[in-house]
Amino acid sequence: MLDVAFITDSSTTSELVAATIVHEAMHARLTKWGVGYHTSIQPRVERLCLRAELDFAAKLPTPQRVREVAEASIAAPDSYWSSPERARRHREAYVKAIERLPVPKWLRRLLKRRVRHRGAA
Repeated sequence: MLDVAFITDSSTTSELVAATIVHEAMHARLTKWGVGYHTSIQPRVERLCLRAELDFAAKLPTPQRVREVAEASIAAPDSYWSSPERARRHREAYVKAIERLPVPKWLRRLLKRRVRHRGAA
């Protein structure tokens, strides 16, 4: 599933979208091969998917941005990939997305409060 905010962001290039699809396809491939996503191997799995992005970038005529984003993520500490840290980042993304909704301000406040206090689900 691709985030609409990511897709519609003016800094998101078509190459980045394609690299994200490659990344998610690698997750699907690993799942098919029986590789789980247990907490203990999350950083390793993510880095493997990011390496698939780098392999893809090598085939692009303009790979710089994809390479830059993937390499920055590969360099992130293992804690970046932990479930609590990922949940925090997802909550932040939901709050930003809520701010852009074309709904009354009171509803945006209510939705943001729910995300912050109970999680995004």
